[in-house]
Amino acid sequence: MNIIFVTTGSMYPVYFDAYNELKIQFDKVGFYVTNSSTFKKNFRNNTEIKYLKEWELTSKIKNIKVDYNKLSQFEHKYFKDESIWHSLNNDRRVFRGLYVKHKQSYAPYYNYDSMLKLFQITVEEIEKFIDEIKPNVVFGVTPATFGDYIFYKIVKAKKIKYFSLKSVKILNYQTFTSSIGEEHEHIYETFLEKINGKKTDKFITKQSEDYLEKFKKGNSAYEGNVKNQKNTLIFKFNDLKGITKNLIKDIAKLGSQKDHQNRGSYFLRYLYDNPIKNYNTKIFKKLIKNRTISDLDIIENGNFIFYPLHAEPEIAITNYSRFYQNQIEVIRTIALNMPVKFKLIVKEHPRNIGRRSIGYYKKILEIPNVNFVDYNLPSNAIVKKSKLIIVLSGHIGFEAVILGKPVIVLGNTIYRILPNHLVNFVDNIKNLKEEIINTIHNYKSDSSNVKKFISSIIENSFKLNLYTVLLKKVGREGGEDFTDNKYKSEILSLSNEIRKKLEF
Repeated sequence: MNIIFVTTGSMYPVYFDAYNELKIQFDKVGFYVTNSSTFKKNFRNNTEIKYLKEWELTSKIKNIKVDYNKLSQFEHKYFKDESIWHSLNNDRRVFRGLYVKHKQSYAPYYNYDSMLKLFQITVEEIEKFIDEIKPNVVFGVTPATFGDYIFYKIVKAKKIKYFSLKSVKILNYQTFTSSIGEEHEHIYETFLEKINGKKTDKFITKQSEDYLEKFKKGNSAYEGNVKNQKNTLIFKFNDLKGITKNLIKDIAKLGSQKDHQNRGSYFLRYLYDNPIKNYNTKIFKKLIKNRTISDLDIIENGNFIFYPLHAEPEIAITNYSRFYQNQIEVIRTIALNMPVKFKLIVKEHPRNIGRRSIGYYKKILEIPNVNFVDYNLPSNAIVKKSKLIIVLSGHIGFEAVILGKPVIVLGNTIYRILPNHLVNFVDNIKNLKEEIINTIHNYKSDSSNVKKFISSIIENSFKLNLYTVLLKKVGREGGEDFTDNKYKSEILSLSNEIRKKLEF
C-alpha cells in the first residue's frame, strides 16, 4: 500500500509520529509539508519518505511564465465545479498582507501574475508527486494553504481515497471526513438513519447526554476555543524581554531566505501581537462605548438579533462562507432587512480583538440599527436572551440550537443538516426579511432531533486532544495541558484511527 500525508505547519510531526506507530509495511510514503521552519525543527529522518515542500514551490514562481493553456487544462481537470481562485483565497498568506496573522490586512501579498504562477507550478508538482508515489490513500487536514487545497482537488479528481482530520467542535472529539468542506456525509447518513428509526447505542446516548449536561453547566468549550485575553495593559514588563528576544531573532536571520509562511520581522510580529494589539483594544472599547450593550436584561426585554463576528482570516469565511467575504456588508444586509421592531447586536470574536482596524468598527457604527454587545459577556448568555441568531458558519449557531433558539445559517456548516424548524439554511439572502420572520415564527423546540444529531457526531468521531496536546497550542479553553506522556498517548490514539481507515 502507498500513502501520502498532506500536512500544514505543526501537523507534520503529528502525522509522521502517528504513521511511525502504524507498524504497517507501506511500499511508498509521501509527505506534503508547508512550513520550512516547523519542518526543520521537527524533522524526522527516514530516507524512504519522499517530500514535496510548499516553500520550494513558492520559490520557483520567479523562474516560470504564466501558461494560460496549462491553466485552462488544470481548470478543466480539477476545478470544473468552482473557480481556481478559491484555492488561492483559502490561503491568507497569498490573498492577504505580510502580517495578516497579526493585524487586519486585505491587500494581497502576491500580485495577479504571481498567483497564477503559484497555481500553475503547484498543480504541476503535485501531479508529479502523486504519479511518483501512486497513493492508495491520502490523509490530510482542514486546508489552510493553497497547496493542500489544490492537493485535495487533484486527489478527488483522480478518485483516490481521501480522509481529512477535522474537529467536530464538541469537546475534544475529532473525525475523519472525505471532503474539505462541512458536508460530513458520514454523520449526515447516520443522522438520517436515526430520524428513520434506527436506535442509538446506549453508550453513545450516555455520552450525548453527558455533553448536554456539561453544556447546561457552562462546560461546553470545544478544544479549539480561544480564551478572552484578560490583561490588556498596553505595555507590560515582560514586553521588554519579548522585544529584545525578537530583535535578536531578526538580527540572526538577516540575509537568510524566508518562505512565505515565515516572512516578516519577528520584532514587528511581537509588537502587533502585544503592545499594538492592546492599544487597539483600548481604542476599540472607547469607540464603541456609547453603542455597547452590557446588560443582558436589555437584550432579553428587547427584540435583538445576534450576529457574532467571525475571526478573520479563517476558513469559516474563506472556505465555508466564500460568498460572504465582507462581514461589514453581511451586517449591513441583515440590518437593512430586519422587521422594524428588531435591532441587531454584534459581538467581536476573541481572536480578532485589537487586530481589526478602527475604521472597520466605524463603518459598522455607521449602520443606525446596529449595536455592539460587551465582548466580555459569555456568548451563550447573549444567545439565551436574543430572539434570533444569524451566523455564517460559526459554532455559536450550534450553541443556539442546544439553547433552544432559532438560527439562520448563511454559509456551510455541519449543523445545517438539522430540520428547518431548528436551523434555517438561507442560500439566497434576497428575501432575508421573510426568512427572518419565518425562522422565528416556524421555530419549534426539538430536543429529540438535537440528541440524535449529537449522538450521530459522537458515533462517527473519536476523542483526541488535537489542539492542546498534539499541536501544543496555548490559550485554548478545552483539552488538556501538554506533557510528553500525553503526546505519546494521543499519537497512539490517532494512529489507531488511521489504521481503521486503512481497512477500506
